[in-house]
Amino acid sequence: MTRTASILGFLVAMSTASAHVSAQTGPAAAIAEARAQIDAINVDSAAALLRLALDPTSGASERQRVRAFVLLGITHLMLRREREARGAFRQALLLDPQLRVDSLADLSSDLLSVFNSERGTLPAPTVVATVLEVRGLPAGAQLRVDGTLWQTPRQQVRPGLHRIEVRARGYLPYRDSIVVREGRTAIATVTATPAVPATLSVTSEPWGTVFLDGERIGETPIVGRVVAAGTYNLVLEVVGRARLQQQLELRSGEHVRLPMLGSTARPPRSPFPFTTADSLYRAARFDDALPLYRRILGDTALALSDEQRAQAAMRLGMIHYGMARGLDTPALFDSARVYFRTAYQLAPQYTLGPAELTPELRTSVELARERALGLVVDAPTDSVVSRTSGQLRIVVRPNQPADVVLRVVAVDDGRVLHTDSQSVEGARAFTWNLRAQGDTAVAFGEHSVLIAARDTLGEAAPRIEFALLVAREAVDTTPLPPALMSTDFLLEIESVNRSWHLGRGLLFGGIVAVGVPLFSALRFPDAQPAFDGVAFAVGGAFVLSGLIGSVSGDKTRPIYRNIERNSRRREADVRERQQIADANRAALRTARIHLVMRRVR
Repeated sequence: MTRTASILGFLVAMSTASAHVSAQTGPAAAIAEARAQIDAINVDSAAALLRLALDPTSGASERQRVRAFVLLGITHLMLRREREARGAFRQALLLDPQLRVDSLADLSSDLLSVFNSERGTLPAPTVVATVLEVRGLPAGAQLRVDGTLWQTPRQQVRPGLHRIEVRARGYLPYRDSIVVREGRTAIATVTATPAVPATLSVTSEPWGTVFLDGERIGETPIVGRVVAAGTYNLVLEVVGRARLQQQLELRSGEHVRLPMLGSTARPPRSPFPFTTADSLYRAARFDDALPLYRRILGDTALALSDEQRAQAAMRLGMIHYGMARGLDTPALFDSARVYFRTAYQLAPQYTLGPAELTPELRTSVELARERALGLVVDAPTDSVVSRTSGQLRIVVRPNQPADVVLRVVAVDDGRVLHTDSQSVEGARAFTWNLRAQGDTAVAFGEHSVLIAARDTLGEAAPRIEFALLVAREAVDTTPLPPALMSTDFLLEIESVNRSWHLGRGLLFGGIVAVGVPLFSALRFPDAQPAFDGVAFAVGGAFVLSGLIGSVSGDKTRPIYRNIERNSRRREADVRERQQIADANRAALRTARIHLVMRRVR
């Protein structure tokens, strides 16, 4: 009867407990009700409720399972089942090795001794450290946790809240906090935000090498060098001088200019028009100096020598070279190279002074000179082509890709006879058919052949010019005889002159009038009067005939035999000239076109 009553009581308790738990939800309610049943000495009901809470499908948390195992062990002790109690306590201790049950000692007198003895059978618990690890630190970052500088990003900490602060050059300060649970490892990932870098420009006199925190950043001039914001130790080393050292703070986005470091004397005053430009250059205000140097180089209104323009080109090259290093922009290196070449082309003898020509600049200038755009032109110096047509062929070889233009210009009137433009890489042949554009006849005469080139950066090579003569090939020809003169012919007209008749009459009349009386006086003295009369009569006749001839003279008459002889001579001369001209023309028709070229520039 007693056993039957006990079974019935257990079933009633189980049904009561199940009904009570079903009215609530979750393992927490089952554990709470089990504790109430233990207090009411309903041990079997409590055990049933605890088994419901420990069921894998109940969803009990780890802490709830620990409490349920402890209470289940107590129910076993109350029923004098020590072995089962120890098994329940072991499960609880495996879940929480630090568990203590002092507060439950009033539920069973054997609880503490059995529980602690079971704890002693377990292996010593592994102590799990509480660790904080910080990840994602920028290079060279400074890490502080709770105000203490950490040398490593992973260290053991106490459980609880910790403050993290990260400072790194080139990044904005980073601050955060994190809670680290006991026996756990917490990982904090830093998300650093890059700060706007600073820029640094430095000039010195003479040139020197600049170091920031022991890192070499280049030789002066330093132009717009991009540097991470922060505090630095700047050192300037100048050959033969003591090192210059100073602390330098570069704020985010700031442009710091350090003019004329190491200068011990006031710089000399620059001549016009370099006065302002050089002052800005020395003050490290390169952006303001650039347009002034460009004006000096390109303004033709300024009466400057090639050497002065070369100086401006060299300064422009130095600034662009420094900007290329500071901004890490390769295109600016090309600009610097163009300016160095321009300086070389303007004044090959010009170079920077020792106070400015650093080893790096010297190397760049020499490379620019070696790699300056140049042309090798192969042109015929003396050649002949066909009789009616021909071709002039010129081969151009630039030392780098370039746009080459060839023009042929007539010397006499400046007319452009031919133009050819080609992009050349390697070697390219330019040809001209010896005719002006649109003409069909060969353009004989003196011409200029002009060759110009410009590379891909816009740099022009020195212009090359040839003098070209297009003529007929020299042939052996018969020279024409000298033209016949009037003195070469016989007299064809005979003339009688008045003065001749008058002079002849007077001469003979005078001779007779004087000579007869003298003769009669010597030979015939007795007959002298008669002879005088005759002499007078004859002399008068001569004088009278001279007068008459003078009045009626100046007549002409042809000399026919001379005319015939002269005619035959003229005909023979015409035939000879015609024969020679025909023979020369025939010889010229067989002559080829002769090209003679001579380089003049």
